[in-house]
Parts: sequence; C-alpha cells; structure tokens
Amino acid sequence: MQALHWNGTHLKLDLSYPPPKADKVMALIRVRLAGICSTDLQIFKGYMGFQGVPGHEFVGEVKEGPSELVSTRSPSLHW
Repeated sequence: MQALHWNGTHLKLDLSYPPPKADKVMALIRVRLAGICSTDLQIFKGYMGFQGVPGHEFVGEVKEGPSELVSTRSPSLHW
C-alpha cells in the first residue's frame, strides 16, 4: 500500500506501508476524493508533535467490512 508518512520533519511517500484490514468493526474505503484541512497544515508546522499518516477529509465507497456498509458511500470518518 502507498501512504504519505509525516515523521515530524519530512513528508515521505512510503510504498511499503502495511495495508489495513477489514473486520467486524473496521471498513476499508476506496477513496474517491480527498482534501487537506487546516489541521493537516498545522501538523506540518509541529502541531501536537504528530507523526504518522495525516488526513481525515475524504469521501469514498466501502469496499470491505461490515456487510451493512459494503457498497455504501462513506463521508469522512473521524477516529
């Protein structure tokens, strides 16, 4: 899987990022549109010392996971 990973200093494309797995409560979403919000921009300036994969603004289709969600449109989910 591909992911942009922020290490606290640099944003780097990681081509070997482990793929997520769907289960009874987690869904895999095929992202159709994604955006960058002010929080993402603040993270790159050092906000909260965040390190990891930024981004939470998206719309997509549920591809795997709980059966009642598969094939439904999924707006941004906040964890």
